[in-house]
Order: sequence, then structure tokens, then C-alpha cells
Amino acid sequence: MGSNGRNLLETKIKRTMTERGDKNTKLFHKMANATRRRNFLAKLRVDGKLLRTDEDNIKVGVANAFSRIFAESRDWRPSISGLNFDSLPSVESETLKIPFSEEEVLAALSSLSGDKAPGPNGFTTAFWHFC
Repeated sequence: MGSNGRNLLETKIKRTMTERGDKNTKLFHKMANATRRRNFLAKLRVDGKLLRTDEDNIKVGVANAFSRIFAESRDWRPSISGLNFDSLPSVESETLKIPFSEEEVLAALSSLSGDKAPGPNGFTTAFWHFC
């Protein structure tokens, strides 16, 4: 369609819309304005005292309120200060760095009961007893 035909079609559509009117325009604007009014914060009271009215202060008030709500409370955490833990002598701690031998692994597997749930690899301990 040429530019002349396109202009003619656009003019016809505009004329038809003007004559008939768009039935949904009034409803659309009513709904959009209602949503805007519902979501608008004209003022905000923080901690029951401070009344904030300008946009930047409202943003700061909301951010501070959520920061306080989601702040981590350190009161509930147990403290380990003052506890004396037993420690291994250096000779024994060095033996922990030695890799496991095949005999140790086989002894550990054979000491397990065979009726346990499968591990991450999908095999039960009964499978390892037969290997």
C-alpha cells in the first residue's frame, strides 16, 4: 500500500473513532487513576512519631523501616568465648593428614549395616558387602 493509501486509511480510522468514540477510554482512565491514587504515598509516619511528606524522605523512611525489620539480631547467638576445648597433641594431629588406606575403607564399609537407605551414588551398603 502506498503512502497515499496509508494516509487515507489513517484518516478514515481517526474519523470513525471520533464519530463513534472509544467506549473503553473512560473506563481505562478511571482504572488507571484509581490505581495511581491507591499506590500513592502522600505522607508516611515512621515509628509512630515522624511524619514524612516529601518523596526523598518517604524513600529513606521506608528503606530504614525494612532495614530494621530484616536486621540480624545478635542477641540470640550463643557465645563460645571462655570455653576451653580439648586439643590433640601435634603428633596425633599430623596423623589426620595421612590419606585413608584401602583396608581402612573396606573395614569401615563392612562394619555398616546393609539395610540402610541408598547413598548419593544410589547404592546401599549391602551392595558394598558383596563387592
